[in-house]
Amino acid sequence: MNENENIKKDNAELEQPKQYDFDKNTFVVKPVFKENSTDTLGTVLLRLMTDGK
Repeated sequence: MNENENIKKDNAELEQPKQYDFDKNTFVVKPVFKENSTDTLGTVLLRLMTDGK
């Protein structure tokens, strides 16, 4: 399996909804990725961490 096939497989797994169980609650999270976004994961996380301050 070459590197491109590994990346496609990883991306396909990231696009699948995930289920999280926490304190008798179940959350289903469906990832949404914008194709042409200038934001990186790091900038989004930084914005989320500093937004509440």
